[in-house]
Amino acid sequence: MTNVKVCINRLAISGLVLFSFVFRCFGQAGQTDQAVAAGVDEYLIRATESGLFMGAVLVSRDGKVLISKGYGMANLQYDVPNSPQTRFDIGSVSKTFTATLILMLQESGKLSVQDSICKYLDDCPAGWRDITIHHLLTHTSGILNYTELPDQFEMRALPSFMPDAMKRIKQMPLKFNPGQRFDYSNTGYKLLDRIIERITGKTFEDSLQEKILGPLKMVNAGALEQPGIRHVIIKNLATGYTDGVGPLENAPWVHAAYGGGMYSSVEDLNLWGQSFFTERLLSKKTLDVALTAGKGNYGYGWFVFNNAKHRFVMHGGNIPGFGLTFALYPGDKIVIIVASNLDTAPTNRIHDDLAKLIFGEKYEALPRWVTVAVDPKIYDLYVGRYQKTDDPKFVITISKENGQLWNRLGDDPGAATMVLRPLSETKFYNKMFVLYEATFLKNEKGQVTTLIAEGPWGRSEFKKIQ
Repeated sequence: MTNVKVCINRLAISGLVLFSFVFRCFGQAGQTDQAVAAGVDEYLIRATESGLFMGAVLVSRDGKVLISKGYGMANLQYDVPNSPQTRFDIGSVSKTFTATLILMLQESGKLSVQDSICKYLDDCPAGWRDITIHHLLTHTSGILNYTELPDQFEMRALPSFMPDAMKRIKQMPLKFNPGQRFDYSNTGYKLLDRIIERITGKTFEDSLQEKILGPLKMVNAGALEQPGIRHVIIKNLATGYTDGVGPLENAPWVHAAYGGGMYSSVEDLNLWGQSFFTERLLSKKTLDVALTAGKGNYGYGWFVFNNAKHRFVMHGGNIPGFGLTFALYPGDKIVIIVASNLDTAPTNRIHDDLAKLIFGEKYEALPRWVTVAVDPKIYDLYVGRYQKTDDPKFVITISKENGQLWNRLGDDPGAATMVLRPLSETKFYNKMFVLYEATFLKNEKGQVTTLIAEGPWGRSEFKKIQ
């Protein structure tokens, strides 16, 4: 970029010319609104054409929307395109709403975050007596996350899953003493929703509408559940897709209670984000506490990144068929929203790249992978377990099934198994952006000995151990 001081020195000849050139120099250094919009659009068009993204993106600065645009299709069956008004399942981004409602109740004197949760919950287990609302807000309660239940994948589409899960978890011991450490727990935020209902005497959905959605005029946001209705019809709600194995297919349906239970458009999420730059809903004192990092870099409903070049807070939302990254930059008054109805879309990576673009920093463009045809028989050479050379606990398992190559990162019971698609006979990629690329190396005898894996952690070498 052009150095502003150099520009001024060169143009000291004429005041009029100086004004003109200084304006352009500052524009280049500060990323003009037009440059940001053009750069974001170019980036997303490339991502969409590469099959890595479909959804909507909004970027605002100082309250002004720089770009708000849909990409790809909201519904492939009926050729309905995505738009800034398309509604997406926002998954765990709903936690930002739950936390705010709790803090609003505290400001009105209805509760304290230091209260025991058993003060507000019926049949509260004796082991939960020392758990406070603060512990639930910060994921430090020790209560098991219902996504860790061994049968959750089989049960998550059933209306009975959540009530049954809560009943079972109440009978289980805590994973650790309250406050001891951070351990993300969806269960904790479901309990916060119940506390809100207990104190207000209203459904969570009614409180959400009365206290937040209505005042902020969020007309394209709401709850995916309504009492007595098994499957609520939400107009303009995008259809969720997955590209885990190819070709593109409808994502498996899960009950709304399994996720955060909310939907929104990117336009409405921007209204929500703007409220955190003011004292519209919460006082500055409360906002400061909510956006202060605790264990796990988590505040009250937000991950907090103080050590970034530009401090920001964010939350992601991931559920079958949808992915969303929602980030606020309080010091810069910037909101970045990346919403997708493709659950394999790398929304976090897209946010990171867009932030660099806005701040004039370098970033790597998303890859344009082209799958090639190879003989599946060659996959037999790659099947096995590969151990990270500098971290023996990290193992990648490669398997073959239905004529495709699959990878599993780690031995955790919840670790996903993802398809690897060939770029060549030795190099493969994974669209889910957990493992970007995998390259297999052979010795002089033609035996596969090494896996070079590239992912969010960087580039690593794994030796074949079996």
